[in-house]
Amino acid sequence: MAAELAQSRSTRLADVAIPPEDKAAVVQAQQAYSHVVFVDTLYWGFMYFATDWAHYNVLYTARMRLFDNAENKNVALKTCSWESEKAGSGRYTRGELLANNAQQLKAELAKAAETCADEFRGVLALPRPTQVTQNSSDIIP
Repeated sequence: MAAELAQSRSTRLADVAIPPEDKAAVVQAQQAYSHVVFVDTLYWGFMYFATDWAHYNVLYTARMRLFDNAENKNVALKTCSWESEKAGSGRYTRGELLANNAQQLKAELAKAAETCADEFRGVLALPRPTQVTQNSSDIIP
C-alpha cells in the first residue's frame, strides 16, 4: 500500500518502516518526506459471546492516518473494526482458535488486516485488490 501511495502522489517512499514510538525517527521522517502514513493496530484478540460462553468472536481494530507535513495536519484518518462473526467466518471454540500454534486465530487476524488495508486503500483513493466485506467509520473523508 505504501508503494501505491508514493506512486499515486509522485513522492518518495522511505526505505524502512518507522516505528511510531520512535519519536526522533518520526520527526526525521516529517522533515524528509511530504507525507507520513501511520498505521496502528489498536486491538486484537478474541472474546466469548455474551449468550454463548463456549464460542468466541475474533476482534481486530486498526487506525490509519495520512499526515501532510507541509500543511502540518492529518489529511486522512480512518478507523477500521472487524469481527469474525460479522465477516461470515462463524464462531469458534477456544480450542479451535488456539490449535496448531493458533493457526485459526492467525488466519482470522490476517483476514481482518487485509479487510482494513482495503478500507485504508479506499480512503487514500488507491485501487482495492479485494472486495471489502465490512463497514467501518470514516473519521475524516
